[in-house]
Amino acid sequence: MKKFTAIVLLSLLPFAANAEWVGGVGYVNLSDDDGGIDVSLDAIAASIGYRFASENDFFLMPEFRIGIGVGDDTVLGVNVEVESLLAFSVRGQYDFASGAYVYAAPSYANLDLKATSGSVSASEDDWEFGFGAGFGYRFTDTVSGELSYETYDGTDVIGVAAKFWFK
Repeated sequence: MKKFTAIVLLSLLPFAANAEWVGGVGYVNLSDDDGGIDVSLDAIAASIGYRFASENDFFLMPEFRIGIGVGDDTVLGVNVEVESLLAFSVRGQYDFASGAYVYAAPSYANLDLKATSGSVSASEDDWEFGFGAGFGYRFTDTVSGELSYETYDGTDVIGVAAKFWFK
């Protein structure tokens, strides 16, 4: 078993040598308009991704995000807030020589909401498939900024983030 584990780990070294860890922190606004009722919520999120290098300017990057609510909304006398946000995505990213990049990503996300009216509260969380796209600019080898848009079953998510690249 030890030999097998050593062989597997050694076989992964070329992939690790051609990859970059990418961490980030950002702000997201979640908005939904259902039946004429508008809800707008704010959250901050941290992310971690692993960008696999390639021979051309196209990359794949699995990414995990976790966030908490920082802004709530009141709808028909009910206070609505984000308890937590989890998302898994796989980006397809194209880098331009200028430092700019664009990406598209299918994702699977969980949004945990809490609604409170008076002394009564209720929570609901749902997992949804979604799709997003965005663009960014790499200011240095280690720092970039991004703007993104995602949609999950009618909920629009607009975000801005700072990304930090590690080799």
